[in-house]
Amino acid sequence: MDHLEPIPLSTLVANIKQEISYGEGKMETHKGSKQFSPGTKVYIIDWYAGMCQAITVIGLSRDTKKINYDCYTGRMDRKLPRQVMLQP
Repeated sequence: MDHLEPIPLSTLVANIKQEISYGEGKMETHKGSKQFSPGTKVYIIDWYAGMCQAITVIGLSRDTKKINYDCYTGRMDRKLPRQVMLQP
């Protein structure tokens, strides 16, 4: 393998929710998350089966549109597809 070729990785992919509930009793809503805008595709890294309390994700930042790493503690609502990603 040539040293300039990207190494493909297998990872889970998700989209940030359109509205996220927060606050006392989860009565308030916010569009997207603090770091990512709604619908942003994020790649889930450092995960294993049964781990759903806090996960590390990579995606484009809401403000700067640059690659951002974030620890996400949101609840997973559905099964996520596995995709192949190239190193960013």
